[in-house]
Amino acid sequence: MSKQLVIYVVDDKFNPIDSNMLSRKYHNNPFINESDCINIRNSLKTTTIRTDDILTIIDPLIAYFGENELEQIIVDVEEREKEYAPAKEMTISEIEKALGYKVKIVQEGKHND
Repeated sequence: MSKQLVIYVVDDKFNPIDSNMLSRKYHNNPFINESDCINIRNSLKTTTIRTDDILTIIDPLIAYFGENELEQIIVDVEEREKEYAPAKEMTISEIEKALGYKVKIVQEGKHND
């Protein structure tokens, strides 16, 4: 067998019984469902993803692995999802509560450290 690029989901909290109650299909292994990547999905320009789209994406990925002599790439789906999340609107008091201390809003470049 020749070299293969294998992409699969790793989730140390995966429980097939619990997970399969949330899915339309039965899964023996960890998987990503639609609710795990809503913001990522919304950021895409297209409404449908076809097999041809995956083949178009996978070739640059294989080339990237080759050019950089990579063995693996690990992507935290939850962190990636947060990057695409819409901005949260917050009041100053909500910001202070989240940070745990008072804040003063100042003009960019005019604050004292």
